[in-house]
Amino acid sequence: TLGTIPWSYSYDVFPAVWFGGSKTHWESAAQLAELGKYSLAVLGWQHLTEAGDWDAVVYLQLSQAAGIKRVNPLLPVFCYASLGWAFAQNAAVLPLMSNPMYASFFLQSTDGPEYSKTNCQQMDSNNPRCIGWFWNFANSSARNYYVEKVVLPLATAT
Repeated sequence: TLGTIPWSYSYDVFPAVWFGGSKTHWESAAQLAELGKYSLAVLGWQHLTEAGDWDAVVYLQLSQAAGIKRVNPLLPVFCYASLGWAFAQNAAVLPLMSNPMYASFFLQSTDGPEYSKTNCQQMDSNNPRCIGWFWNFANSSARNYYVEKVVLPLATAT
């Protein structure tokens, strides 16, 4: 049985979700006010990537989320943080990618880590941080690192 969602939601609202994906610009005051007509706001992984030079972008997104909440305090706001992908644009991930000691934290093929640049293709970018490796969650140390260094700082960020 599915539980109830922890915020007010109406199926009468359409479109129901606003998905932020501006790679270059913060939302203006007028745009922030407009978001109140939605039932949910999500800041996508690509939101503010270029504004933040592809570095620790999720913290810019959290700042944008706080701005949305100031204007629309009842609106649920989420920031996308990938579970399976280890994005180099995450400050806690990039150092692991250049240190062979952490190779077992990522899925490996015969010629190196399994990766995708689909995010680069979507953004038409050649930035070196525009790459995603795949976490090896069969490795308990990788799982612990992910929770302690990727998830926990996001959960406690203000």
